[in-house]
Amino acid sequence: MKLLEIKDLKVYFPIKDKLFGKPEKFIKAVNGVSFHVKKGETFGIVGESGSGKSTIAMTILGIHKKAGGEIVFKGKTIESKEDFKFLRKKVQIVLQDPEASLDPRKKIKYIVREGLDIYKIATKDERNKRVKEVILKVGLTEEVLNKYPHELSGGQKQRVSIARALVLEPELLILDEPTSSLDVSVQAQILNLLMDLQERLALTYIFISHDLKVVEHIADRVMIMYLGKIMEMGSAQDILLEPLHPYTKALLSSVPLPDPKRRKDEEVFEGEVPSPLDPPRGCPFKTRCKYAMNICDEPPKPVRMNDRLIFCHLYKEG
Repeated sequence: MKLLEIKDLKVYFPIKDKLFGKPEKFIKAVNGVSFHVKKGETFGIVGESGSGKSTIAMTILGIHKKAGGEIVFKGKTIESKEDFKFLRKKVQIVLQDPEASLDPRKKIKYIVREGLDIYKIATKDERNKRVKEVILKVGLTEEVLNKYPHELSGGQKQRVSIARALVLEPELLILDEPTSSLDVSVQAQILNLLMDLQERLALTYIFISHDLKVVEHIADRVMIMYLGKIMEMGSAQDILLEPLHPYTKALLSSVPLPDPKRRKDEEVFEGEVPSPLDPPRGCPFKTRCKYAMNICDEPPKPVRMNDRLIFCHLYKEG
């Protein structure tokens, strides 16, 4: 079952040269992206900074306005304010930096309970009971409820962020780089917690990251993005074991190996990332790709190879 479907999503940010008047340029942060997320799976979105991954997350939640395309949740097209209000009860987000996303002036019990208060769910006693239950689920004790964020460690703060997202009993959790600001040892604990919660609570995840090794550990399917476009999409195992798109190959090649004696085939990035204000015509990766050809001036059409989708002129269907 498709829980979430994104169809030809476009998100453009206007750039004004003058204080008044119409914008003269647009940053095409997301430019025609389509994918779906199946119920119960973990769908990974991977790419460098500026690829559009977090913009997709914020647009799904209605924080950014889309310039085009459709957002469909459980068969319902999400358009109006009421639609997004309905969606936000079913879809929650855990942000990258808990230090910035938790209100330093509020105690943890109020931070976690906030969603229940906004939607006026149950009585006050029942809300407090649910807050205690969810705090225990994320591996914390009730003692933290009367503390402020600055009194907790980084890992504890991120567990609070997860608890705040879970308290509304969502069906889909968007995890936007949830471990990147944490120590390596704590990262593993949070990843294991997320996988355990997914199994126990029948959750569906969108996991956003630039770290391919983390995605390999947690994702079922993965979408590789570059400058607002999809490069490659398919099962995480297929893509990370045998990448086909030159960008995916270069991205994987940049991941350091734990064994310094072990060699690997290297695909090195060439040049700088183009400005999103003036992206290359055709394939956005052509200016950094050693396989670039004249045909790359034309946008590549999606090529389906088994269960994988590749946007590259190097490949032809059949």
